[in-house]
Amino acid sequence: MAVTAGTVRVWGAGLGVVVLWASAFPAIRVAAPELGVVGLSFVRLAVAAIALLAVAPVFGVRPPAPRDLHLILACGLAGMTAYQLLLNQGELSVPAGTASILVASAPLVSVGLAAVALGERQHAWSAAASPSPASRWCACPGPGSGCPAMYGWSSAQLSSKGSTTP
Repeated sequence: MAVTAGTVRVWGAGLGVVVLWASAFPAIRVAAPELGVVGLSFVRLAVAAIALLAVAPVFGVRPPAPRDLHLILACGLAGMTAYQLLLNQGELSVPAGTASILVASAPLVSVGLAAVALGERQHAWSAAASPSPASRWCACPGPGSGCPAMYGWSSAQLSSKGSTTP
């Protein structure tokens, strides 16, 4: 297979995304105690907004229609702001590695909710690719415990009781 400039750009972009995503969890763990949950959330969202404003003209992104602004604002508040606040607060009590695996499990939770609430059909590949067993393993307090995380305990409850991740 010949390596082209496009292939290098795609692999470079993919590697950049992986590195930035993976480094976010330890960075939150370090910055949240210093900036506070709200301060860190504001900084993260401000950096993202500035970056998007900088690249939008380059890619010809048009401004949203005025009639859509209230929906965009609602999505921003309910989605991004809530996510940032909850993630940053959770990182104060859950180790960064555990948090990253739990966040990576979010698509599986979405699939499960879609199946239960909306009656969507699931395929075998969605279960095979599931990170769920890894997230349950990381939330367990230790060997021989019966893994109470599988019975509805949250990672935050486990870590506040002095548990350790394997």
